[in-house]
Amino acid sequence: MTNNIKEHDELIKLADDFLKNSKWKLTKLSYNPSEIIKLDFETLNQIKEKYGDVKTSEKIPNNSNRLIYKIKIIELYKLMIKINHIEGDGFYIPTGLFYYPPNGACGWHTNSNSIGKRIYLTYAKEENKSFFRYYDNNKEDIVTKYDKKGWTINKFNIDNEKNLFWHCVGSDTNRISIGFKLEKDGLINKDIIDIYDEYLTELSNNVIVKKSDNAFKNFLCSKYYTTFYSNNDIIKNQKPINNYIFKLIDIDDIFTSTSFLIPLSDIYWKNKNEEKVYFHKDIDINFPVTLLLSDNNPLGLPFICIDGNERLSKIASLNIRQLTIAFIIDNITFFNKVKLIDQS
Repeated sequence: MTNNIKEHDELIKLADDFLKNSKWKLTKLSYNPSEIIKLDFETLNQIKEKYGDVKTSEKIPNNSNRLIYKIKIIELYKLMIKINHIEGDGFYIPTGLFYYPPNGACGWHTNSNSIGKRIYLTYAKEENKSFFRYYDNNKEDIVTKYDKKGWTINKFNIDNEKNLFWHCVGSDTNRISIGFKLEKDGLINKDIIDIYDEYLTELSNNVIVKKSDNAFKNFLCSKYYTTFYSNNDIIKNQKPINNYIFKLIDIDDIFTSTSFLIPLSDIYWKNKNEEKVYFHKDIDINFPVTLLLSDNNPLGLPFICIDGNERLSKIASLNIRQLTIAFIIDNITFFNKVKLIDQS
């Protein structure tokens, strides 16, 4: 019992450190202080009748009143490790970072598009002024769990589409919620996350990081250089305006997103058409590459590789397959992240 209390206290300490030290970036603002989101049993029944399964609260009108922030794994990885150690049933990846000002709410929804166990670390400024509410299918009744002042831990399981877990959140105080989901077979695991410690230690000691056979560490250290032209395209034969840099670590949350199988013939990468190319002999070709959805490249192909040139060259040289596993970012994300080289 004493050990459980210690583990809990360490988790709360890490959560406090996250609130104090992390830099939040707003990704979605759907908060209106005068808007009222109804969270009663009658409203739940009306939603069921009109919309059926509501997978996320934002999918229907007047059903969300909160602020959603971007998740950065580098700021949450210690929490992930601690939750994994406490739960011991797999690895937990972050699913959301939410702020509920007074009168904030997340309306009735099911999360049926994302099956699995969930854990939410919730901070409330005041006692009993915010809550997590769900419909108990067995008792056929609503259950409301009020937040204490400070940190509360909520756990629940999304089973399947036949047994929908309807739930919602309401707040009359300042409330912050960090969500995690159990991912038993995902790309992110303890071996991957532990690399953050190595990366940050080297960074703090001003160590020049060299490329290795570890694709994830290479990702954290990688920088993609490009040039913007007068029409904001990345193409040849135009006078460049400025040289820019894109740091891959700024999109480390991509490893919690969906990956795709992309034909090599659709990807432009450095040294694509060269006969002799270098790649680390032990590089893991099963580790996803990262692609920019853009045809602004010398071959006019649909995608540009911004991380994984060596992996693609190795796959092509071995002639073992025509597809690669890839994460994809769009132009909006890319242009929001690039910086002038002298500002990076």
